[in-house]
Amino acid sequence: MDHAGTQIPLTVQSVLIESNSAMTMISSALQLNGPNGVGMQIGGEFNQNDSVVAGRQINVGYIGPGAYNFNSGVISVEHVWVGGPFSGIFNQMGGSNSVGIVHLENGGTYNLEDGDFFATLYFPDGGLLRQTGGRMEAPVTIHKGTYLLEGGSNYGGVVAPTSDGWTGWGGSGDVVQTGGTNFGPLYLGMNGYGSYTLSNGFCITPTLTLGGGGTFALRGGCQTVNGDIHSTGTYIGRASDTEWLAGYYSLEAGTLSVSNMSLEGDYNQSGGTNHVAGSFVARGSVSLSVHVRLRGGVLIANDVDTYCGISQSGGLMIVTNQFTISRENSGIGMPYFGPDFSLTGGELVVSNILLKGTYFGFSSEARIQAGALEMQSAGLMPTAGFHQFGELKVDSLSIVVLPPAEFCLIGFGNCSHSVWSGKLIITNWSGSLYGGGSHQIIFGTDSDALTTQQLSQIQFQNPAGLAPGTYPARILATGEIVPDTGAPLAPKIEISGELTNDAIQLRVEGDIGQTYGIESSTDLVHWLMWTSYLNASGTIPISENAPTNFPQLFYRTRLLP
Repeated sequence: MDHAGTQIPLTVQSVLIESNSAMTMISSALQLNGPNGVGMQIGGEFNQNDSVVAGRQINVGYIGPGAYNFNSGVISVEHVWVGGPFSGIFNQMGGSNSVGIVHLENGGTYNLEDGDFFATLYFPDGGLLRQTGGRMEAPVTIHKGTYLLEGGSNYGGVVAPTSDGWTGWGGSGDVVQTGGTNFGPLYLGMNGYGSYTLSNGFCITPTLTLGGGGTFALRGGCQTVNGDIHSTGTYIGRASDTEWLAGYYSLEAGTLSVSNMSLEGDYNQSGGTNHVAGSFVARGSVSLSVHVRLRGGVLIANDVDTYCGISQSGGLMIVTNQFTISRENSGIGMPYFGPDFSLTGGELVVSNILLKGTYFGFSSEARIQAGALEMQSAGLMPTAGFHQFGELKVDSLSIVVLPPAEFCLIGFGNCSHSVWSGKLIITNWSGSLYGGGSHQIIFGTDSDALTTQQLSQIQFQNPAGLAPGTYPARILATGEIVPDTGAPLAPKIEISGELTNDAIQLRVEGDIGQTYGIESSTDLVHWLMWTSYLNASGTIPISENAPTNFPQLFYRTRLLP
């Protein structure tokens, strides 16, 4: 049909284009009035140029391998089927597709290179949509099939998979974006297994919803979610044999900006940057754990609220307001299966930490810049090394589990302005009663960092070197707390440094406020008082010129009345 005009269409019941046949329309119009299932059957090739095709139905690939080349004009029929018994391909290089529903069957491919696509697109069984240009104005709804977004724009969004209308669950849809821009909402895994992989281009969507079978992998490019990312879970199978599935988000590279994230499924970040303007919430339960894993990259959020299972082994996490870690129906008295927050690497920068019925394990391989730490029936489990927090508040019975046989220093800020309503139990302590030992817990910089009431709420359980039992705490002038044995400390003297310019450097340790005498002897039999000092801080440093007319000299100390 060559320039027959578009005002008066050629009206037919059916058109049959078999193998090795072709039909071309140029500036013409075609009206297909045949019943559904008849219309135009393409087993060869059909070319549309500046023409209008309207009516009921078109089948591409039903009677043989077929191709529809839509170069320009308008196509407006009720249904277009691509693929089926034979392969079918629909190439849109321009024009406007206003079909009611485009069905991509197994072996069917739709190539959108340019033009506008307004049709409802449905993948009943294994079709392929490849978009390299043009504008997708309607939602892409996949039951079983694949959408490749390599260029152009999508304004309608994606549902992958969609229900088949009667079985509910069981579809599978995959979206791979390597270019272009997706502006529409995303619904993945609501009716089966749906995945979206973004490696390049822009994904600027109002929302992202991940059902039980949904996964989103960001491997490059830029994703902006103006609303929320929300993942849910679901049970599938019979009541006697069910499986719990939950949505999954993976960030490997690229950038993500989102208002809020609410997760009932796993989150795994190994690279890239995730900036959450509001709250990052991961909620599970004792029976249905949610795992949040940060192995690399940067995670920034105003608030983080996790409910079971978070670990950081690398990367940078910045929480500008509060980091809440909690566990359902648990606490330090419940069975312990490991820390709910395991910090083994990377860097954590947080203003405030709230632990509720949970254990927080952290190692010296990780760097912590933390403000206030509040413990509500919670536990700290540090490994060897130095760890610094801000002000500590204890609201209910909580515990510090120190690493056995390893050096560990935990520092807290001055806590004298906060009110504690719970007790703090310290276990595995094997430091020095004089301070400065292998285990050190230090508050502030002096003995005023804790009130008398707060000090009475700290207990050491079975400290090393003492008889088994529970001991109250005493605070040294340095702010370090140690077990209080109820008896004066036996004075201890030791050489604290090498001889320098004939000066001897000693250190005497004992009770604060007591006066200690230092005696010397040349033969361990005859002792002379050398000097005396008031112990104002728990440790007395002494540097004196040593006598040089003796081959050997011994020192000892004793408490003076």
